[in-house]
Amino acid sequence: MNIRPLKCFSQVLVSVLFICLHQACGADDDANDDANYTNYSWNNDDTQIQYWSDYSILPKRCIVYKGVDVIVFSMHEKAGQQCSDEPVGTYKLDVPTFVESYLYQIEDNAENEGVDDYAESANAQYLDCTGVEINGEQFYSQLGCSDTSTAELAVNIYTDNTCETKADSNGYDDANVDVSDIAPPFQKCVG
Repeated sequence: MNIRPLKCFSQVLVSVLFICLHQACGADDDANDDANYTNYSWNNDDTQIQYWSDYSILPKRCIVYKGVDVIVFSMHEKAGQQCSDEPVGTYKLDVPTFVESYLYQIEDNAENEGVDDYAESANAQYLDCTGVEINGEQFYSQLGCSDTSTAELAVNIYTDNTCETKADSNGYDDANVDVSDIAPPFQKCVG
């Protein structure tokens, strides 16, 4: 089987739904929602929805869940309601994966609109765990949730090269880097 890298939001959503439906992860525990995930996400023969462009997502907030910075988002059928309808489901995805998909979607949209000089932000480097030197000491940085708002992202500082152990300075682990150019629009419908 040849596996392509995920590029667009819709491809990630398909993957999230596949994982969630088969491993019961990332969704609200409400029994009614569980029934809705199956009805909206899969046909009786286990095939996926054909047109993901018929859906929108609503990034709700960025939180730390079981020690991992995640973006909580809901998926909605478009039908001109711009995420005002009842969501198909609510999911969570780690910040780097969500933002990478968001950036790929922006790039894909630019390409579809004939924009040929699209350039990804330099802040995309923070999607990966990257070594940085601060005051002569080795640390690592990666995009995650802000310490001050659930509707903002920040570059977090870590003590290990896997970006799992956050460095703490007076209760904060954020670097002073403006990443608003790569942050999804929280509480605004996308798609």
